[in-house]
Amino acid sequence: MSRPIVDERRSTPRWVIAIAVAFACTQPLLVFWFIGAPPEGLVSSGLHIPDSALFLHSMDMFRSGFESLYAASEAPLGTQHYSYFPLPHLWLYGVVGLVADALAISDFMAYGLAGGLGAFLYLMAAYYLLREIAPKDADRAYLLFTLSGGLGGVLYIATGALGWHASPQFDDYFVRYAMYELFEGAHPQPISCLTRFYYTLSLALCLGALTLLIRSVRGGAWRPCVWAALLLPFGVFIDLRYGVFAVALAFLFLYCEEDVPVRRRLRYAAAFAAPAALGAIPAWFLLRSNPVAIQNHVDVANHVMYLSAFLSVAVFHLIVLPGEVAGRVRYMPTLTRMGAVAAMGYLAAFFVLFCAYQVYQGNVIVARDAVVAQVVSDWALIGAAAGAAWAFMRRRRKRPGPRQDWVVLWLLGFLALSISAFGRGWFLRFGPQRMQIFLWLPLCALSAAGMRRLYIARKRTALVLYAVLIVCGVSSVIVATLCFQGPLGYRPGASPYAYTHSEMMTEADAAVMDAIGAGTVLALPPASDSIAVLRKNRVVFGVGSFNCSDQRFTTLQADVERFFDSSTENSVRRELAERWGMDYVYCSDTWPVAAETVAQLRAAPWLGQVAAQGDAVLFVVKGVH
Repeated sequence: MSRPIVDERRSTPRWVIAIAVAFACTQPLLVFWFIGAPPEGLVSSGLHIPDSALFLHSMDMFRSGFESLYAASEAPLGTQHYSYFPLPHLWLYGVVGLVADALAISDFMAYGLAGGLGAFLYLMAAYYLLREIAPKDADRAYLLFTLSGGLGGVLYIATGALGWHASPQFDDYFVRYAMYELFEGAHPQPISCLTRFYYTLSLALCLGALTLLIRSVRGGAWRPCVWAALLLPFGVFIDLRYGVFAVALAFLFLYCEEDVPVRRRLRYAAAFAAPAALGAIPAWFLLRSNPVAIQNHVDVANHVMYLSAFLSVAVFHLIVLPGEVAGRVRYMPTLTRMGAVAAMGYLAAFFVLFCAYQVYQGNVIVARDAVVAQVVSDWALIGAAAGAAWAFMRRRRKRPGPRQDWVVLWLLGFLALSISAFGRGWFLRFGPQRMQIFLWLPLCALSAAGMRRLYIARKRTALVLYAVLIVCGVSSVIVATLCFQGPLGYRPGASPYAYTHSEMMTEADAAVMDAIGAGTVLALPPASDSIAVLRKNRVVFGVGSFNCSDQRFTTLQADVERFFDSSTENSVRRELAERWGMDYVYCSDTWPVAAETVAQLRAAPWLGQVAAQGDAVLFVVKGVH
C-alpha cells in the first residue's frame, strides 16, 4: 500500500490562513458598508445580490411558519407551506435566521457573517485538497487559486482611467472580460462565489470529504473515510449539483489509483456514494415537493460556460498549462489516454468551430457565446472521436511514466462538459455552466507545476509571469469586491453594469416605500424583492418567485412585464390586477419604469396615487377586489 503523500503533521502556513481570513472579511464588511456608510444619495435596499431576496426571505421561514410572501394569495397550498422552500440551501438560511435571533443581530448582519464563515471554510478546504493533489506545488497552487487572474480587473481599471465607462456601448463590449472575474456567481474565480453562503459551505464540505477520501486511500486507513462520510451528506444536501460533481471526482480518482486493488477501490466507492445518497435523496424529495421548482430551473438555469469569458480569466495560465497537460497525458495507460486525448480533440475542434462561427457572424468585438455552443457542440464530437482514435493507434503496452494523473482528467472532462450543449441544446437542461466552479482548482494545480518547471528552465520568464498573474488577480479581486459586489462608483442607471447592483436604492425609493401599507404589491424586481424583505409585504413577483412560489417563473415574469409595458391596454392591466389580488402598484426610482407607462397608470381610474418622489410612484388599487 502506498504511503500518504502529505505529512498530516505539517502546519498550515500563516499566510494561507491570512488570505482566507482576508477573503472572509469581505462579506461582513460589505454589509456594514451598505448599512453604515452608503454612497451619498443612496440607502441600503436590504439586499446584496438579486438572489439575496431568496436567502433573506428564507431566514424568516421558521419564525413565520413557512409563510411565503411570493405565493399567490389563493394558492392551493395556502401561503404557509414547507414546499415554498424546496431547495435545501434555503433551509440552511433558515438556520442562519435562528442564529441571528440567538445572537440578537439583524438578519442582514447574520447574512454577511455567514458569508464570511463560508468563504473561510471554502478556501481552507481548497488548500488542504491542493496539498493532496499537488503535494510539490500546494502553496504555489493556493496562491494562484486565490490571487491569480486574467484580464478583467486590470482592463476595468484602465478603461475607467481612460473615461470609457461612460460610453453606452461599454457594457456590451466589456462583458466577456467582466463575466467570470467581476460578476458574482458560480464562476471559476473564488471571489465570485463568496456572496453565496450555500455555495461556499457546500463546496467546503464536498472538497473536505474528497480530501479525506484521498488520504484514506493513499494512507491505507479507514478513519479519514469515516470523517468524509460524516461531512458529505450535508454538502450534498445543501447543493445537490456540487455533491454530484464531488462524487464524480471521487470515482475518477479511484479509477486512476491503480496501485490499490480493485476490490478495495470498489469498497471506497461504495463508502463514498452511500453517504452522498443519504444527502441526495431527501434533497430530491424536497425539491419535488414544489410543483414548479424543477421546471423553473430547467427554464432559467440552462446555460453553458461562455468560452471567450473563460479564456479571458485563464489567458495567462494557458502559457504553461497546455505543455503541462500534454506532458502528463503522454504517460497515461491506453484507455485513460484515449479519454484524455478525446477531450483534448473535442476542445480543439470546439475552439476552431467557435472562432469560425464568431468571425462569420461578426461577433469578434462583442461576444455572443450563448448560441454558439448549440451550433458547434455536436460537430466538435468529430474532434473527440479523432483524438480517441489517435491515442489508440499510439497505445503503449507498458506505462513508463509516473502514476497517471487524475487531475488532468478532472480539468479536461469538466472543461469539455461545461462549454457543451450536446443534442442541439438538450444537454443544457443539466446546467453545465455550474461545472465551471470546479475548474479553477485543477487548473491552478497544473499551472503551478508548469510554473515550477518554467522557473527551473527560465527563471526570469517565470518570475515575470508570476507577477503578471498576481497583479491581474489582485486587481480583479479589488474591482469585483468594491465595484461589483460593493457600490463603489455606482450610480443607478448610469454606471457600468448598473443592472447587476441591487444592494443600493435611492432615498426617493426609501421614502415612497415607507408609504406602503398592508397588502400585496406589484413591482418589478429588485424593487419588489426589497419591499418583501424590508416591508414584509406580499409581492406578486420578484427574484424570490423563482423558488418560493407555486407559479411558473417564466410565465409570471412575462405577465408582469406585460403589465408594465407601455403598449398594454388598461383593461388588460385591470384583469391582471384582479387575478393577482393586488393592493398596490409600485414604480421604482432606482430601477425606473418607462415614463409613458407611469403616465398611463396615473390616468387609470382604478388606481390612485398615494406618494411620489423622483421617479418613485406608489399607486393604490381601487375597487378591484
